[in-house]
Amino acid sequence: MRRCKRPLLVATLLIGTIAVAWAQDPSIALDLRLARLDRAVAPEMLDNNVLFTYATDSRVHHVGAAFAHEDFRTVHTFYRWRPFGGNGAASPGGLFFLNYTVPAGVQRLEYRLVVDGVWMADPANPASRRDRDGTRLSLFEIPERARPRPDTPTAVSERHNVMRFVFEPADPSPAGLESIHGRQAFLEQKSGLDVRVAGSFNRWDPYMHRLHEDPARPGRYEAEITVPRGRHSYYFVVNGRRLVDPHNPQQRYHADGYAVSSFSVP
Repeated sequence: MRRCKRPLLVATLLIGTIAVAWAQDPSIALDLRLARLDRAVAPEMLDNNVLFTYATDSRVHHVGAAFAHEDFRTVHTFYRWRPFGGNGAASPGGLFFLNYTVPAGVQRLEYRLVVDGVWMADPANPASRRDRDGTRLSLFEIPERARPRPDTPTAVSERHNVMRFVFEPADPSPAGLESIHGRQAFLEQKSGLDVRVAGSFNRWDPYMHRLHEDPARPGRYEAEITVPRGRHSYYFVVNGRRLVDPHNPQQRYHADGYAVSSFSVP
């Protein structure tokens, strides 16, 4: 039995090292979204970009998209995410994606997909129109941004490492939020919530720091917390539900496999 202790110790340390490295990966908002897809979906906003997807069971060599505001002169190449098959078996096709940065001033995207040289409308997007020649163009309206909110948390005092955490559900109410397990969550009201924050800076104890509602701005909750220097992860606990920060695009995986928000204190 004594001979087994050293290999077990090495294996335990190795697993722990991998888990820590996994938890400290850079922002993975795109990976988190793609990991929840089992089919192509209509275009959607992801941070400040538009995510396009295309799925097929057939073998294809190239998938791209061309846009009207570029006079269809440039074909933007999609990347392959993973083998795609409804029964979980390997597929010669796959799920392809393009995370497209919208140029300033563009309010609507009119586009066509190009699959192995064949031009087509986006089969996952029901919004379309026909041009003068009768060609069907897929459409995506860039949503108007809600009132700008700064990313949270923000530094209050760099000298004392004080960070301000803000939780403010987006309009309209009920507000669509996301749990740490990627499920959509809803709040029946925005005022009078019990909001707490748990993170690496307080040993993931949700009872240590509570966010207080601003009397002048109902529905906005704040707390100022002294945080050690370095990279940290956290989530909000709202009426007992664990939610990622809706206004912080930086996310990573916790060692236990769920998503958490992240930030750094230099």
